[in-house]
Amino acid sequence: MYSDYSFIFDIDGTLYPIKNKNENYEDLVPYPDMVEQIRKYKKMVLK
Repeated sequence: MYSDYSFIFDIDGTLYPIKNKNENYEDLVPYPDMVEQIRKYKKMVLK
């Protein structure tokens, strides 16, 4: 159904909080609800 589609996410503020000047991206924790949503998409075979 969606095999010809790709989904693009804006990471700044969508998957993770917006990084402050004194933070590193590696230190940011993703939003659990967004992680779960992406997992649902993956199970649906969405890329």
